[in-house]
Amino acid sequence: MSDVDEFCLNEHISRYEFYDACALHLAKGHLDGTLNFDLCDGMVNLLIGLVQYDVPEIFMKVFEAFDQGEYTHRNDSSQIDPRIVYTIPLLKEAMLLHP
Repeated sequence: MSDVDEFCLNEHISRYEFYDACALHLAKGHLDGTLNFDLCDGMVNLLIGLVQYDVPEIFMKVFEAFDQGEYTHRNDSSQIDPRIVYTIPLLKEAMLLHP
């Protein structure tokens, strides 16, 4: 049994709930300015490796939001910050998926 499975069993939550809760915490923290981009991006990149093949929707949206902030997009000027232009709106969109 993995550590994540054991944690979920002890907390009476599903793996989906665990990963979505982690993702929502990172998204909220980044949006409210308490967690910086590099920490959040690093965490979702680590977590995606643990998710295996069945990725929850909210987690995937948050992962993709931070992924889009990692690089300058084609046809964007070097003055455009992808973290502001892509990550922030995508995180806000992901937050709307949570009731």
